[in-house]
Amino acid sequence: MHLAENKLDELRSFTTLATTTGQFAYQDIQTNVGPTVSPKFAAGNHTIGNTTYALAWTVVNSPNPLPTNLKYPLRKDIEITVAWTDQNGSDKTLRLSSSIAASTSIGNTEGDTLGGMDVNPEIAYTPGSAPDVVAVTIKSGTKEETSKPLPTVYQSGDNVVVKTETITYDTESGRKIQEDQVTLSCNCSLQSGNASKKLPAYPLLDTSGQYWQLGQSVDKSYGLNTSNQNAQSPLCNICCENHFDGPSGTFNQYYNIQLQQKPHKHYNSNLTEVASGSYLEACRLLRVDGFYEPMPDWNLAVINVMSPDFLSDPYNQENYEKYVQSVVRAHFAWQKAGRSGNFTPTSLNSWLSSGGNVTNGGATSTDVTLQAGATAQLIARGVYVDLLNDETGQYLSQLSSTDEELLAKVPFNELNLTLLANWSLTTANQSYATVTNETVKTIVDASQNYYGTYSRGRLSALQATPLDNGVSQPIPVSANIRTSNSGITSTVAISEADKANQSASINVRISGNTGNNAKLRVKGDIKCLTAKKSGDSPEACNTNDWNALSVNQAGISCTVQKPTPTAPAGYFYCDVNRHTAVTLNFGASGFTLKPSSITLSASQTDPKNSNGNDIAILELNNGNGCTVMMVSSTVTSPEIYNCATP
Repeated sequence: MHLAENKLDELRSFTTLATTTGQFAYQDIQTNVGPTVSPKFAAGNHTIGNTTYALAWTVVNSPNPLPTNLKYPLRKDIEITVAWTDQNGSDKTLRLSSSIAASTSIGNTEGDTLGGMDVNPEIAYTPGSAPDVVAVTIKSGTKEETSKPLPTVYQSGDNVVVKTETITYDTESGRKIQEDQVTLSCNCSLQSGNASKKLPAYPLLDTSGQYWQLGQSVDKSYGLNTSNQNAQSPLCNICCENHFDGPSGTFNQYYNIQLQQKPHKHYNSNLTEVASGSYLEACRLLRVDGFYEPMPDWNLAVINVMSPDFLSDPYNQENYEKYVQSVVRAHFAWQKAGRSGNFTPTSLNSWLSSGGNVTNGGATSTDVTLQAGATAQLIARGVYVDLLNDETGQYLSQLSSTDEELLAKVPFNELNLTLLANWSLTTANQSYATVTNETVKTIVDASQNYYGTYSRGRLSALQATPLDNGVSQPIPVSANIRTSNSGITSTVAISEADKANQSASINVRISGNTGNNAKLRVKGDIKCLTAKKSGDSPEACNTNDWNALSVNQAGISCTVQKPTPTAPAGYFYCDVNRHTAVTLNFGASGFTLKPSSITLSASQTDPKNSNGNDIAILELNNGNGCTVMMVSSTVTSPEIYNCATP
């Protein structure tokens, strides 16, 4: 399609109507002819990657024959064909039809000459917004950004599909590239013998930068998706069959270059290697020509944690973009030097505090300070850099660290990992704060109480951290994630080697008086389900549904925090008097709420830690998935929904 569209654009590029020496004319457009001046896409064979495409076109003038009163045909009807043999040996043909008019409708229309357009065409593109999406400049005029990963959990409970979309946009040429990637975990069954299966895609260069070439099919080991198709994604067929390294040979035999295990070893849930039968798998796929194809494994270069408003500051956005660029270049240099040892990245906090990196007045630290009783959604972000072919004369040797456009040639992704990373506090610091780390959940089976929203990285400040010379001392809040595919799916490791992980932390200081005169913040999660537009299975509520919810105590409205892209789990909080009995009431027109009210005793509203100190927040979930279940009246059998952990 790319080749056919380029040919059509070339046929439309005539600059005059009548045949003129040194120019491409409308009259010159004929079957397998045109342009007559320096054609880029001539009729015949064109080799792209490892495939040869035969390009041809037919031209029919209209009207035909040409009436005596017309100097030129009113239009030329074009049919472009591209023929090739695919990787399975099947003959394929694509046809593209269009018409070209003898028109001088743009630019200078003097005589028969077509002038250039007055302005370049504009392709509509709305960049994503921080902190969910961060655009990174990869060369002058070109930016790359990746959408926030949103997991989907299938019925089996441990099979997860995570989809992302990477956009590369060139404002100068108007070129926009969209890459759809899927990372998924699967249960597979190892088969005996070999079969013709696919190797991973591998990077190649063209004049616009890096692109992915599909891996070839080779005879190798394979597995099958033997699960019920409703229990895990049908894409597990691709994952189970192909995620095996090929025979000894060149770079593109490996799914993970650093491990280079041949054959790619497979393990069960106990991390015991299997020679047959069930095993765990996790794969990365890319949509190419409409079909998902196997990709090399993800490779995490660095993970960082930041405050919720860090990237809301344009200066911090600018500095974070520079930081990501520096990480990609440093990782390339490590690969170029032979990948000795593990790549050791500089953390964002260290980079910000290093002299000379921040020159625009932006923050020089990611540390955050909260008042006791406050809540903040922390953000985790990761930079993934693909490992490149380092064999003599291959991809890595074609690149130079001094290349100003290096980032357009090194495949990388900057991802929001907030919902995928595992969040934690040390036991000693759990008296000062809590951080959510719910199981990844998506509503697919009503009987399993999957609510469609879950919370990770939401920090609640319980009490002030200790003082040192009058200054609150920091406590670290950590996020960690495995470096490869199973980290993206946030599922169990699929091998001993896959257990490798990276972690990052943010320093949090908590200040404020939590004495008897201070209010107590009572907080709880709310899960909300509504009926799908088609079918009986419910789904997570939308913003309008949440607008109906009210929470109050003694006639005073509490705050309802509706789900946002950054914090997808909804919750409420009420500030109440300490050591006073209160009743919280919940209501929403068209919804059933369980429970509809909660009464707290005077002793419950005066919570203290193990040392007898007052704490500023009372968490009501008590280990359950939520405090209140909110279910639309349009959902059948709402009595099955409750806040018990699945």
